[in-house]
Amino acid sequence: MTTASAKALGLGGTTGQLTPGLSADPLVTTGDPLSDLANLGLLQLVSVRGQAATAAAK
Repeated sequence: MTTASAKALGLGGTTGQLTPGLSADPLVTTGDPLSDLANLGLLQLVSVRGQAATAAAK
């Protein structure tokens, strides 16, 4: 789906796949977000521009 969305927005050559040279900000969770969207709240890692992002202080 990400690939199709990127192509529809005219960004197919920039993002939409985990491919060397393309832009991506992947995230890692402890649960499967396809089985339960609440698992997106169980973040373990978010990578932004190739660097691990940290949560802002509350």
